[in-house]
Amino acid sequence: MLDKIDLLEEIENDKHIRFSFPPALHSGKIVMEIKNLSKSYDGKENVLEDISLVFERGEKIAFLGVNGSGKSTLSRIIAGIEPYDSGTIKDGHLVEKKYFAQNQAEELDLDLTILETMERTSKNDSRLNLRSILGGFLFRGDDVFKKVGVLSGGEKSRLALAKMLVEPSNFLILDEPTNHLDISSKDILKSALNNYSGTVIIVSHDREFLDGIINKVIEFKSKKISIFNGNSSDYLKYKHNKEIKSEIENSIDISVDNSETVENPWLIGKLKKKEYKKKQTKFKKIISEYENKIAALETRKKSLEEIMTDKNFYKDVNKAVEIKNEYEDILLKNSKLNVLWEKEIENLTSFEKQNILEGE
Repeated sequence: MLDKIDLLEEIENDKHIRFSFPPALHSGKIVMEIKNLSKSYDGKENVLEDISLVFERGEKIAFLGVNGSGKSTLSRIIAGIEPYDSGTIKDGHLVEKKYFAQNQAEELDLDLTILETMERTSKNDSRLNLRSILGGFLFRGDDVFKKVGVLSGGEKSRLALAKMLVEPSNFLILDEPTNHLDISSKDILKSALNNYSGTVIIVSHDREFLDGIINKVIEFKSKKISIFNGNSSDYLKYKHNKEIKSEIENSIDISVDNSETVENPWLIGKLKKKEYKKKQTKFKKIISEYENKIAALETRKKSLEEIMTDKNFYKDVNKAVEIKNEYEDILLKNSKLNVLWEKEIENLTSFEKQNILEGE
């Protein structure tokens, strides 16, 4: 019976699917230079205002910001598919750009199959390698023979992304590339981008995906940009601490001129230290209150224990039951208070270790 069973071809595990970008021309060190760029859609209100940037070869950059802050607008301008109102953009030497967004799926040839689309894009890859790549982007088995015209919007987006990644380039601009990918597909894309020698710009809200790739963050806010060197987690920690410090400074009840505070580091340090001591004192006060409550319960507990050890304790049954109930209630309250006390001790220790105020 075993001899009659047809052996099935082993399907490659997604975790082992790896591909590298096709070789492209080595660009100059400066990939793109943007000076004083502004953009408006209605001729009145700017979406982007006086933006200046320099992208270097090999940088992996994340565009972060709330929806409508201009991230996708600038990515389209960089890709050369959207005009801008003022300023200049200069491409570096031998730069080959490739742009991906969800609407790139509209440019696919609907009459071709999925596999034919990939074969026409990548002349050098074998059919087996192309099928492995497609498998990584959730096109498995006979799926690759489907016509593009019958695919859903999400499937077309995945195919457009796979197609772009097998085309030679040295400057990738990716706008929300992970929207229709599962975890294994994200890992495959992430690995490929990590090994990519060119420059990458990624517009995404997927911080976990970005963390393993990027080394620079550009935040979009109020028509302007700010630049941070590091990954998205480092940036978020920096931003979080900055916001905490801002809240602390704003909450200090001291009348002082803002310009004097900004220009006087000694005064800033003094104000921050006062707020730090204020919060530290609050923790210690709560801890002290718990300790007083625990001490009072311990005193009552000892008194009840002395009563219960008396030889005449059980002569009055009703009284004995009442005392035993009170004793058990004290044990329960004491246990809960000790947990809360320990937690508050941990909070104080963590607060002091965090050392969020400079100079403390």
